[in-house]
Amino acid sequence: MTRRVATFLEILKISPWIAEHVQELHLWVSNTEDETYGEDLGFLRVMSLLTEARSGSGLQRLTLRGAYYGLAFKDSLALVENLLRPYISPFITSLCITRLKNIPIAFVAECTHLETLALHDLSSTMDKELSLSNPPNARPPSVKTLEVINSDQFLKALLAGQGSGCAPCIDSSQLRRITLTPTSRGDFQESVQALISGAGDSLEEMKFTPKHGYCDDLVYVPLRNLFDFSNSAGLKNLTIDVKVGSPEEVDPIAGLVTILKTIPTNNRVARMKFRLYLGFHTVYHPDRCLELNWRSFDLEIARISSGRPLRLQLEVWYQEFIREEQTEEQTEDSEEEDGQAPAVPSSDENLGALRAELEERCDVAFQKVVQEGLSLISGEPSVTIEVNSRIVEPCDYCRTYGVFPSPYDNDEV
Repeated sequence: MTRRVATFLEILKISPWIAEHVQELHLWVSNTEDETYGEDLGFLRVMSLLTEARSGSGLQRLTLRGAYYGLAFKDSLALVENLLRPYISPFITSLCITRLKNIPIAFVAECTHLETLALHDLSSTMDKELSLSNPPNARPPSVKTLEVINSDQFLKALLAGQGSGCAPCIDSSQLRRITLTPTSRGDFQESVQALISGAGDSLEEMKFTPKHGYCDDLVYVPLRNLFDFSNSAGLKNLTIDVKVGSPEEVDPIAGLVTILKTIPTNNRVARMKFRLYLGFHTVYHPDRCLELNWRSFDLEIARISSGRPLRLQLEVWYQEFIREEQTEEQTEDSEEEDGQAPAVPSSDENLGALRAELEERCDVAFQKVVQEGLSLISGEPSVTIEVNSRIVEPCDYCRTYGVFPSPYDNDEV
């Protein structure tokens, strides 16, 4: 028994009324020798007291979090038999699993009242001996909110069920919200499309943000024909991140249009947000955005709106790698022009001037996009267009190792 568990147990014994107010539990998994939740009699006693105090209703929300990425439970079988089945799966409506591997599939499949599921940084699927069959007559949880971050394989395993020809371990027929941050296209596209198709008109919100790693740099995913929303007439909010300037997809706006074309004309879409990433691992001037296929984008947004109120948000993130040498060069240039050494602005002031110049270029470029590329919807009263730009600075790692090039390195691009 860990000291934390012993202290909590003592508190519940002294003040048992506290247990009536405990609705949520966070388990920090570090795999120390004395941390075996499924075999710790003191911890299991805590769970018993919490369940009894709430008149058998048990906990509502559970978070399992590894102390570091890829950590595995030492006592997975005992965890299911002694903890999950008596105290967790009959009650919880919200489950979050973070930075763990080889989680028994029962942790999701047996939580019959589960409505909110979050899977974060799960490095592998379950080992065969840890999968554990569902109890007889158990129905899969009908999840309404699903968040999958860097856990493509785990999601794939859930949808595949526990064997050949088995039903999925979650029911997506009432799924309303999907948030997805994948690691690659191949491992998630089929799984997510199955969720979208299964949800049908129930799906109201889809958020797709393919990024992770240093500086939240994007995992590039081509958008062409990525999703099909033809059966999602209930969709209200759509958010998609777009990486501009990747050689794998010369015109990502054209790829985005292939997704928009699948949205039925008779729809409930009220808000669409597209975040454009420029200058991430590429040299890309803001002015080049005018070359993208905004005309087709304009036509599709107009069709989707069809006179209904629609809020369109275009958010431009530009990652500019401004090196210290550039500010030094500006200082030298000013000295040469004046023939003397005037009071030179500080390095921070020079960086600020470069950043302000870049922000202005981004603003001007995207005002042109709205005026010239989105002429149809910009004159449509039912469509509200919001354009915001942001300069994102690389982290210390990227500055040190030069991950990001600067547009100033090659003005011809």
